[in-house]
Amino acid sequence: MTKLKSLRQSALSVSLILFLSFSYTTSLSAAEWQLPLINYSLDDYGAGTQNWQIREQKNGWVYAANNYGLLEYDGAEWRVYGISNGTAVRSLDITDDGAIYVGGSNEFGRFTAATTGELIYESVSSLLPPSEQFFGEVWNINHIGDKIYFQTDNQIFIYSNEHIEIIPHAAHIYCSAAIGNALYIGAADGILVLSGNHLNALRGSELLHNQEIVSILPFYDNRLLIGTSFGGMYIYDGNVIHKMNTAVDGFLRKNQLFAMAIYENTIAFGTVLNGVVLTDLDGKPQQYINKQSELQNNTILSLMFDRQGNLWAGLDQGISFIGVNESIRRLVDNTSYGSCYTTALYNNTLYLGTNQGIYYTTFEELAPKNDLRLLDGSLGQVWNIQELGGTLYVCHHRGLFTVRNSKMVPIDESIGYWALRVLDDQHALAGTYNGLYLLQKNAGGVYQPLWKIRGYDDTTLHFEIDDIKQVWVISQKGVERLTLSDDRRSCETELIHQYNDMRKYIDMSRVMDYILISSIDWCCAVNLSNGQIEADNSIFNRLDGERHYVFIKQDMAGNLWFMTNNQLRMRPYDNVRHVYVDESKIIQHNSKLFIDGFPHLNFLDKTHILIGSVNGCHIMEYKQIQTQAMLPLMKVSIRRAIFRESDSEYIVGQSYPLEKLTATLPFGHYGLHTDFAGNMYCRAPRYATRMLPIETEFSTPTILSQREYSIYREGEYTLQVQMTDAVTGKVAIQSFHFTVLPPWYRTIWAKILWVLLTIGFILLIVWVVIKMVRADKIRIKQEKEYELREQQAKHRLETHEQEKRILQLEHEKTEYELQRKSQELSSLLLTQVNRNELISDIQNDLRKVSHDLQTNNTHLAQDKLKQLQNKLSRNRENDINWSKFEDNFDIVNGQFLKKLTQMYPWLGKNERRLCVYIHMGLYTKEIAPMMNLSTRGVEMMRYRMRTKMGLDAQANLKNFFLEVAESPDPQKVREKYTQNTEQTAETETEAEPTEE
Repeated sequence: MTKLKSLRQSALSVSLILFLSFSYTTSLSAAEWQLPLINYSLDDYGAGTQNWQIREQKNGWVYAANNYGLLEYDGAEWRVYGISNGTAVRSLDITDDGAIYVGGSNEFGRFTAATTGELIYESVSSLLPPSEQFFGEVWNINHIGDKIYFQTDNQIFIYSNEHIEIIPHAAHIYCSAAIGNALYIGAADGILVLSGNHLNALRGSELLHNQEIVSILPFYDNRLLIGTSFGGMYIYDGNVIHKMNTAVDGFLRKNQLFAMAIYENTIAFGTVLNGVVLTDLDGKPQQYINKQSELQNNTILSLMFDRQGNLWAGLDQGISFIGVNESIRRLVDNTSYGSCYTTALYNNTLYLGTNQGIYYTTFEELAPKNDLRLLDGSLGQVWNIQELGGTLYVCHHRGLFTVRNSKMVPIDESIGYWALRVLDDQHALAGTYNGLYLLQKNAGGVYQPLWKIRGYDDTTLHFEIDDIKQVWVISQKGVERLTLSDDRRSCETELIHQYNDMRKYIDMSRVMDYILISSIDWCCAVNLSNGQIEADNSIFNRLDGERHYVFIKQDMAGNLWFMTNNQLRMRPYDNVRHVYVDESKIIQHNSKLFIDGFPHLNFLDKTHILIGSVNGCHIMEYKQIQTQAMLPLMKVSIRRAIFRESDSEYIVGQSYPLEKLTATLPFGHYGLHTDFAGNMYCRAPRYATRMLPIETEFSTPTILSQREYSIYREGEYTLQVQMTDAVTGKVAIQSFHFTVLPPWYRTIWAKILWVLLTIGFILLIVWVVIKMVRADKIRIKQEKEYELREQQAKHRLETHEQEKRILQLEHEKTEYELQRKSQELSSLLLTQVNRNELISDIQNDLRKVSHDLQTNNTHLAQDKLKQLQNKLSRNRENDINWSKFEDNFDIVNGQFLKKLTQMYPWLGKNERRLCVYIHMGLYTKEIAPMMNLSTRGVEMMRYRMRTKMGLDAQANLKNFFLEVAESPDPQKVREKYTQNTEQTAETETEAEPTEE
């Protein structure tokens, strides 16, 4: 047998399990009352095969983790929503705020509701670092407060406040569950509880080592119920884990437990090989549900009890609804026994009269004990099974029979019999295919036919006898009263009520002290004591008034059961006050439950009722009906409203927690399509709608869950949807209010605008008249003002010309000053050049003096020294004032030296002089004598300065200095020349200094 991990990770293993499930399916050992079952196949919900987990939203909608994504069922329509990476959804959980968290392969996130009624997905696992985003499958999701726990095979991810914390575990993790305020983990090393960031083992966990723990559930008395695949059930009592022995242990070990769910006193176990078994808290099996009992698949992947106590099963192929808390169950067996027309419980044996014959089984404690068996000699249509005087009679298509020793014993096989009615202690009347027959008891107390009563030859299906021995029949003519002759060989007929042209059906029932006869347009009550039709039909007030009743019966508690308007209803009887209380209650709204023309109810006791149906025999429990009536959750939702006009459409919808719908639409002619749904599954709810103020009454109830409207006028509208539960009769209403705005020309603002325009037009006329009266005065005034403005304009023009002249003179003065400063700079430089030439001459003279001294020509050397002294005296006044030069240079060249010094504070006097000479465009050979350096020395100084400034090797110093002088932001120029740009510096020609 494959293990749980293999099932989850290998499609091949799942296929093997499915194959084995057909080999190991356990057949039913006896007929049983089957719970209502609805199978939703792949074609129904339009998604993938496997459904791993199922949860219920607060509004009663059902969600399933499916191979194709998240499945949503609102009671009328299935929808599927994919997740971001397109993988199968393996797990889901719904938090208190209605957010739906899902997990798949290397992905987990949440769905939230949109205003269109659909769901929007947002990834949460994207918050993980890249190294942690390949974590495999997320098998379970739980929440405690605002913390969400995502469980994989070896990790627990804790998500809270947009942050994810990772709790690793060395052993394989099989399952997890949030119970109370604690997270429990079922792993290969036992049961652990998460405390902070640590997993601590529970006492006794060694019992579960290396076992596959499939589920952990809260159990009564604050205990935990633990289920394993093959090891049976365990209990954690708060101190230690110990084994729990149940009646289903063998079944679970043989078929591999995979899923569990608990609701009040009922536990559901889902297996891999043989479907679901329902037990109580003591482990006593209640019912097995598998393919043989019409479950569509035997492999159960998930189970969930909804808030109404019904069970949802996620299967390997499909989803199934099991009405555990429904009031009605159907008798199933290996035999297809046909439609059930009549039933009888006789000597602890249940007899079913069907269209095929009579089937019977031992019946104890309201449950069959053996398979259904066909009664010998009963083949054919059975109309009625009655116990009269201790003898069981069968009215058959082939005649009248009794049942003895599991065989049909014939009494009369000449004609078909409908039913028997007791006439007196020794006689009875039989309704047959061609009239009435008189029967008399023989020595053994068994009725035998005496003769056919003359005077009435119509088929006699419906007939009753009053206390004065008058026979009331429904014939082909209508309602007839037959008066028997003294010898009871003939009768006289009297037509009481004739069928009208529409042939409306008439039915009769004997209830209490009356025979009640009713049709759609005629009702009467016959007093049994005197056989007269009473003028006062107040007896019908004990029902639902004067209307057509298909049948009326009174149970052992005095309650009245009747069928009207395709509804099985019941009027409760108060045995203390001996009155009928409240209004009648709808028990079933399924018209297909009964056989048309042959409704059958058989009261076994005060709480259990047998019903004959087109698909077999059903049992109904009245206490369960009362429990269902108290269920609080019953909601109808307007799932989607689509307004269409031309090529545009506007969509709104409901999805929890978006409970209220409103819309405001621009003016237009809209086609409105609405879809609505109710959460009463397996109840065949009926929907009715009305559009206020267009409709004042609700439409006729129908199973259709959509409606179309046309909206042609502006206004306030309210769509109301009313859902009626077919079982309890409870009603839920949902409203959708929307507004269609009027066209712009019919809005209140447009009307205000028209009034304002009218007033404005009148005021305009008045204003024009006043304007014309004042026109001349204004014109004269304007002429005078014009002359004055002309004079002022002329004066302003003359003033402007004078100001322009002053500005021009100031500009010329500035230009002159700049020219003078430039000339002064040139003069200073020329003086510097002359001084350098003088120094050069002095050096030559000194060499000559030195030569004369070396040759001992002292006299000549003294003369030359005197000449040199005179030359120096003459040129002393020509020295350059360098500080004054720098100030004047900055004035002429845009504060060049000031900007350069701010960028490079380390610049000394010689560096500043070199920068000035380069900026002025002097050649290296011209700069060298001015700085008393060799040409090579100047080049080295330039190189060192370029390096220290951090300029690019290809940068041109002259261009750099020019841009610094011209730029208002020299720092940007510096950044430009210090970057490794693609700009190629200009190559210096022979006329320019070499930069290297």
